[in-house]
Amino acid sequence: MKNKRPRQSPREPAREQHVIEGEILPFDLGQDGLTVRAGSHRMELPSGVPGDRVRVRSTMRGPVVDRLLEPSPLRVIPACPLLDSCGGCSLQAMSYPGQVAAKTEALRRTLVDLGSTVELPDVDRLTRAYGYRTKLLMATGGHTGALRLGFYRRGSMALVPAEGCPVQHSASLATLASVRQVLDAYNVSPTASEARPGDRRPPPRDEGWLHAVGIRVDPRGGEVELTLSGATDRLPGGKAMALQLGCLPGVSGVHLSVNPQRTSYPMEGQTRVLTGRPHTAFNLDRLRVLLSPGTFFQTSAEGSELLLKRVAGLMPERFELLVDLYAGAGLLALGTRERFQRVVTLEANRVAVEDLRRYVKHAQLSGFTVLEGRVEQRIDEVLGREPADVVLLDPPRRGCVPTVTEAVLRHQPKIVMLVSCGFEALVAQARQLLDGGYHITGVAAVDMFPHTSQLEVVLRFALA
Repeated sequence: MKNKRPRQSPREPAREQHVIEGEILPFDLGQDGLTVRAGSHRMELPSGVPGDRVRVRSTMRGPVVDRLLEPSPLRVIPACPLLDSCGGCSLQAMSYPGQVAAKTEALRRTLVDLGSTVELPDVDRLTRAYGYRTKLLMATGGHTGALRLGFYRRGSMALVPAEGCPVQHSASLATLASVRQVLDAYNVSPTASEARPGDRRPPPRDEGWLHAVGIRVDPRGGEVELTLSGATDRLPGGKAMALQLGCLPGVSGVHLSVNPQRTSYPMEGQTRVLTGRPHTAFNLDRLRVLLSPGTFFQTSAEGSELLLKRVAGLMPERFELLVDLYAGAGLLALGTRERFQRVVTLEANRVAVEDLRRYVKHAQLSGFTVLEGRVEQRIDEVLGREPADVVLLDPPRRGCVPTVTEAVLRHQPKIVMLVSCGFEALVAQARQLLDGGYHITGVAAVDMFPHTSQLEVVLRFALA
């Protein structure tokens, strides 16, 4: 009798195994992970160091380094043991000066591709490459209802427990540890059990309540904003648990974001105050603002200060009218207000608009017109009021829709400034402006996100 081929388990489908030996290539800005090349073969790795020679094999979770054959001169020991599994820091095994130099070179290549001859100044780097993130958002998971907090594995919904994440600010980690004790005391359970490795589908919903925990800290003033994302507005433990969370050191207010469905954006639901103040103070250099939980704020306080200086430095010394599109709570306008006489801000997030209006009223600022609305819907109205000297575009990472750039080209302001960490979108918008008659007259960059391939870039354009 002929030997029968063993049947494949339905949970472990047959998969062709590939093994290559090659060198990890230099990365491009905004690239997700790194690429290893051996002849015509390429594999995408979640982490690594350009210049490493490695042996790579494919697995159910994707390619992994089987052996480090020859390390790059830039290789260091990473601080995080979860480097290959977490979806966050792909460059942590690379020295920080090496990261900044590689990002500078990648930006220089892009400027050449755009036909620019403008001189690229040194990329601003953070004083500390660890403990810099002042905003923490951790999803929940766990087996048999036990609560675990962490981040999603790259390309999946599988949770990687990471409560000691070394890039988070120490105040965030201290607050998280205290919050965890309170949650455990009240038997708060997650809304999902962990997915199997390699499963890209959301894990099944169970009877738990907590989607995620969000923490924002102000390193200068010491205040902490705490937000829980839950499936319902019925807090486990009720008012007692809220009060206990509100008594934790530094916590200015405890907030609840309700979202019946578990999603990749757990804080998008309606937010209400459980206890404490509705706004938290954040300090940047000479600027102190009170922000609500739903208002965008950069993940690095030091990086934000560097960005404000760079944006101000690329503006004219003194001009009449600034139009700030995608303004958020107006931090860029507020941080550069010594440069202009008047400003019109436009932002779709109502919470951020209310934060800015409250600040302008309290500080008795003159020359501020704060508008609410989607940029693509109101841009012609705003730019059509009177000619703007400078238009500032600071869109989300995905960038502006093409109609926004087209509207800017129709109205032809003297100077257009693009601010973005979404590099592909930034390049696409830059090409639109270049094709429309503008040329690049200034550039600056801040390494807002060490250990990643992201870079906060500012491009200034003027009419040719």
